[in-house]
Amino acid sequence: MRPQREVLEKLKADYEEKTRGLRAYVGELTDMASKHGTDSALLEEDLTKAKDDLQYYEFELEEINGQMGKEHDGTAYWVFKDAAGEWRWHLRASNNRIIADSGEGYHHRQDCLHAVELVKASKDVPVKDKE
Repeated sequence: MRPQREVLEKLKADYEEKTRGLRAYVGELTDMASKHGTDSALLEEDLTKAKDDLQYYEFELEEINGQMGKEHDGTAYWVFKDAAGEWRWHLRASNNRIIADSGEGYHHRQDCLHAVELVKASKDVPVKDKE
C-alpha cells in the first residue's frame, strides 16, 4: 500500500469514529432534553457546536473517499462548490491535510481560480513578525 493511501485510511477511520460519536452525542442530547423537558435554548450552544463539528467531519469524509478513488501525489489546490453553492479552494498537503483555504466563497469558478493564482504568485512575499 502506498504511504499516501495509508494516511487516507487512517484519517478515514479517525473521522468515521468522530462522526459516529458526534451523531450519538447529538441524539442523546436531543433525547435527554425531550425526556426531561429541558428548555432547548439551554442546549442550543452545545447542539449547534456538535452539529457543526459533525458537518465538518462528514465533509472531510466525502473528500477522503473522493481522494481514495484518485491518485494524489503531493500538495495540490482543490477547487469545489460549498453547500451554499459558492466556489472555494483548499491547499492540501501530501498527507491530505488542509494547510490553507480561500477563507471566502466566490460566485464564479473563474474568480476562485484567480484567487488561487494570487496565492501562487505570493511565494516571494516576505514574512514579518507582528509586534
